[in-house]
Amino acid sequence: MKSLFPRLETPHFDLRPVSTRDLEEMLSWAEDPEVARYLPWGKVQERLLALETLYRNYVCMEGVYALELREEHRCVGILTVKLISEQDAAVGYALNKCYWGKGLMKEVLTVMIEHLFADLEIWEVQAECAQENLPSIHLLEACGLKLIGNIKDKGICCFRYAMIRKVPACLSAASAFDSPNYDYPA
Repeated sequence: MKSLFPRLETPHFDLRPVSTRDLEEMLSWAEDPEVARYLPWGKVQERLLALETLYRNYVCMEGVYALELREEHRCVGILTVKLISEQDAAVGYALNKCYWGKGLMKEVLTVMIEHLFADLEIWEVQAECAQENLPSIHLLEACGLKLIGNIKDKGICCFRYAMIRKVPACLSAASAFDSPNYDYPA
């Protein structure tokens, strides 16, 4: 049976399942207060507990990708994909601060969104980010997602973004009738 979450490649990354060998690397950037600021685990208080949490929530979990920078052979970020329904998916991400502002996460999200639309036939991809997280807002908008609303998640005011798969004109129910070449029946 074909996996819903196969290994994927981008020009700079191998997107693969998170393994135990990634945990120390993940913890090194997860402990950075600037990286952890907007993430569900927040500030790392105790190293052993953090490693256990990373292991339980990310290692070998379906829909969780290690972002292995091919030239360095190391995990510098994660990407999560959660199927909300057969038609909708949500993505989340974190990246080592050393790689911010280089267009790398845009590269990763673009490939993942293409996979979700083309291979899984998802109709809508969603993402959330804190309202003050301007780099993440710019990233989502650069990837083509549109602001669709506000939510409050664990006391943090967030924006919700979404992108809907484009329907080819030939499949659109209205397209035939909107076409100047369509002859209306008499």
